[in-house]
Amino acid sequence: MNKKLVFGVITLLLLVNWLAAAEQVQVNSVSSSSTSLVVTATFPEPQRTSCNLPGSKSASSYLYYTGWPEIREAGYPRVPVITKLFSLPGQNINFSIKNLATVQTAAENYLYNEAAPDETSASSITGTAGPKNTPWVEVSYQGLFRGLPLFAIHFYPVKVDAQNQRVEYIKTITVEIAAAAAAKAVPAATQTISTTEHSFLNQVLLNGTAVNYKL
Repeated sequence: MNKKLVFGVITLLLLVNWLAAAEQVQVNSVSSSSTSLVVTATFPEPQRTSCNLPGSKSASSYLYYTGWPEIREAGYPRVPVITKLFSLPGQNINFSIKNLATVQTAAENYLYNEAAPDETSASSITGTAGPKNTPWVEVSYQGLFRGLPLFAIHFYPVKVDAQNQRVEYIKTITVEIAAAAAAKAVPAATQTISTTEHSFLNQVLLNGTAVNYKL
């Protein structure tokens, strides 16, 4: 990945984290080693907003957290996504979800996305369009920054049951992450990192203190 693009992602995440602080969404690494880390996340009750779609006799609604983006992919419900970065050696990792606690509540006419990510092309699906859901967690390799492998962990804290008009959201979750067995090294930058970049990475990476930086 282009280093300017990765640095832009890091800068955006810093801004998002600052904007979302009032929502008290908490994602932290509680333990880490050279090849693994354990992440915990705590979510308050999401906020709810309504919108009137063209041609609809009733309003649709969706849940969100201030400062965090929502899924806009066609066929999926409009739910928030919380993304954090970390570094582990290699390009492949394994993860497992532990200690998941959720809350269920009623949600009539929940908003689903159609072809384009705007209010005029979204619809409230009642089961006819094959509603989808995201997983609770996804982890993806993002590329190298100064030779440092970067991964993103994406939390999708809201699931929608369109048929029964209910939503379920995460209260707390623990995720255990480990580098693939073949990757047995401390994540390390292979190129010189400036003091500004070092400061950014220390703030953004969940396991920033476990990384070897080349200053």
